[in-house]
Amino acid sequence: MQKKIKYTTLNIRYFSYLFDFFINQFLRKNVFLKRYKFLKREIEQYTPI
Repeated sequence: MQKKIKYTTLNIRYFSYLFDFFINQFLRKNVFLKRYKFLKREIEQYTPI
């Protein structure tokens, strides 16, 4: 039982890394990343902390 739990957590971690990697690759090639950065900057400017 313990081994199974360990295995699944490892799997989840692995897939989340993969997911992040693919999203980053996709965004890097996409214009959306630039828009997102721009929007983020705008939002940070106009929101008081």
